[in-house]
Amino acid sequence: MVAKLPAVGGASRATALALRSYENEVRLYQELAPDLTVRTPRLFHADIDVTTADFVLLLEDLAPARTGLVMAISAAMLVAQTDRGDQMFLTMAERHARHALDLDAIEVIVVS
Repeated sequence: MVAKLPAVGGASRATALALRSYENEVRLYQELAPDLTVRTPRLFHADIDVTTADFVLLLEDLAPARTGLVMAISAAMLVAQTDRGDQMFLTMAERHARHALDLDAIEVIVVS
């Protein structure tokens, strides 16, 4: 089992609160993951206080799997919430395609 918790403080926590990234990740597992056709960790527990960004996710440990899928989906959720969403999504997708997915997936995303 893996426990995911928020950053303790500082800029990372403030950014997550402003972009609602913790909220998006919690909602991903609560609302979207059950209907996805790709393998996602089983959710054991999820809770968030959206006013403080305090959250906990208890997830199945998929080691040695990598985290690219969750980041790509979270980035896609940001697109609808920010003026720069498209560029943010492409930047995050490129980084995760290169490092997490270990594929040439960015060409698929950009060309499609």
